Amino acid sequence: MQDRTAKIDVPSLVETLAKTEGLNHEVGSLYSEALYAFEEKKYEESLSHFQQMISLLPSDKSPQILSEAYRWAANCHYYSSDLIKAMELLDKAIKLYKSLIQDPNYLASLYDFKASIYNDQNNFQKALNKYHKIIKILEDSGNNAHDLAFAYSNINFAYRKLGDFDQAGKSVMISESMVSANKDIFSEGEKLLLNARASEFLNSIEETKIKYKKAISFYNNNSSSKWLAIGLSELGNLLWAEKEFKVALDCYERSLPYFRAAYGDIHPKVICIVRIIGSLHNQLGMYKEALQDYELILNASKEKFYPGATLGEILLDAGCSCMSLNQNQKAKEYLTKALEFFLSADPENPNISACYSNLGDLFWIEGNCEKAQEMFEKAIAQITKVHDENHFLVAAPTLMMGNIHWQKGRYEDALKAYEKTKEIYIVNDGENSEYLDSANLNIGFIYLEKGDYESALTYYQKSLECFKTHCGEDHPGISEKYYRMGEVLSRKGALTKALEFAIKAVRLDEQNFGKDNLEVAKHSTILGYIYIHQQKPKEAIEVLEKCVAIFQQNPSANEIYSSDAYSWLGHAQIKSKDYSQALTNILKGLEIKIKLYGESHPETARVYYILGLLQKAQENYEESFATLEKSLSIMKKFFDDSHPEVAEYEATMKSVKQKVPKL
Repeated sequence: MQDRTAKIDVPSLVETLAKTEGLNHEVGSLYSEALYAFEEKKYEESLSHFQQMISLLPSDKSPQILSEAYRWAANCHYYSSDLIKAMELLDKAIKLYKSLIQDPNYLASLYDFKASIYNDQNNFQKALNKYHKIIKILEDSGNNAHDLAFAYSNINFAYRKLGDFDQAGKSVMISESMVSANKDIFSEGEKLLLNARASEFLNSIEETKIKYKKAISFYNNNSSSKWLAIGLSELGNLLWAEKEFKVALDCYERSLPYFRAAYGDIHPKVICIVRIIGSLHNQLGMYKEALQDYELILNASKEKFYPGATLGEILLDAGCSCMSLNQNQKAKEYLTKALEFFLSADPENPNISACYSNLGDLFWIEGNCEKAQEMFEKAIAQITKVHDENHFLVAAPTLMMGNIHWQKGRYEDALKAYEKTKEIYIVNDGENSEYLDSANLNIGFIYLEKGDYESALTYYQKSLECFKTHCGEDHPGISEKYYRMGEVLSRKGALTKALEFAIKAVRLDEQNFGKDNLEVAKHSTILGYIYIHQQKPKEAIEVLEKCVAIFQQNPSANEIYSSDAYSWLGHAQIKSKDYSQALTNILKGLEIKIKLYGESHPETARVYYILGLLQKAQENYEESFATLEKSLSIMKKFFDDSHPEVAEYEATMKSVKQKVPKL
């Protein structure tokens, strides 16, 4: 209901009061100039005129005009994105007009304006209360079915935000029945929009989409930009819920220019749309675009205009996008700011746990397990203050605790953590949960480490199929699944099939991120490993040297992958008899492994094994035997004799021992 049209005939009132009460005629001129400036979107100029007008109006003789001036001044602040000031002036308008007890429709429009501000501030309970007030005023007056139908339709959004979908459905049903009974008082565009809103509760999703598209087509053909933008954003919301991310993104991007033209770049309505576009970019793996969306808001806006916890949420979103782009230092800065904001603004805010969890991820990538564990424990403690241990939010930090157990070589503890994560996802989201791909992937990885390649392959396949079902085969995130498939198949010795998956991973990364991106380097390492075991050292060296070069150019690179690149490059150089370079790269890989895992860890043992192979190739058999023995002793701390790598290391030691009988 809230719009820019005049609600009171101010010029006539000014003329009357000028004759009867001696009101200054300048008030009428100021009002006209203010309205003209407003329509031209010169909000500061318009506000100045309204403020002058207010200063000339005695409240006891012209309360109606003064109320209207306050309303318009509030509009000026609202469209300038100063919601706090807008609310202050709107309250003055309401207080004045309530004392008059005149037109209930006008009073309802003031409350509708107030509800709109509460919605923009994410204060949906207060918005709901105002809609109830509007409905009561309009029902008591009994003469405005048009605004009442919109009030019932609009209240459904507040109910939805508060999770009361039954009441949301009932409210749009009432709205629909009022439209059906009073068709003549609604424009064709209004009927189409209200019908589409009701359809979601009456008909199938597909029918609802058709109704929204029909409404959008009508608005487009009739140059109704306001209703076109509203229709597009509501259809976008519906499509987002249905996980039709590309089409939803198109709807929101088409709606954004109207909202920007109407409100400017920093208005909460615009911020909301840009944030949704950023979220959709993230869902589609378009992390660079998502970060640009969030930074556009952060760079353009004034902190005081952010409603509620929105600033913290944008900082959190930006931090997560940076993580996806491997901009880890920048991610840490954003996440730390977000955490500080939430802790000072609302210590119970659920996003605090997300900040702790994501910071824990970053510390883990850096190899700082102690700090990472501290963050994950804080995340879980924050969540379990108000929820039980099976709450959905507990899953992410529990999964990461599993990663820490793995990094410390505690494989059974890691497996328990990953299985607990899977249990939480199933309890909360069912057997077809989209989140099961990460749980299955990590369970598969532990079986891979334990040498149970068949079980690892089974879980990796489950992860891949889950991801395909929920995200499609074009999503950038699927490259990680292909990489893992290549990894397990290469360990099984199925090198041709492994190579197919590895190439798919790298090509998808190159397509999405460019050839020199960290994702390309991360996933190309497995290509090098496969080429080594296919006895193609030249191809392996070419791939792994490119990986190393990319890692060297990116200090924030995940060292888990760079250590493999150095170690495997050294392994390939052994096969090409470039022993000097092989030693340099193997020692670099070993240095990183020790930094990340310590001396006594299977990851470190694997590099000692490659070093032993180099010493064997150089015919330094005694040194080789000692190094291989060291790698085997480490592996046996974690795995029994049935582990394939244990068997391989023992066989290699035996062959070295044959060269030096005294060993």
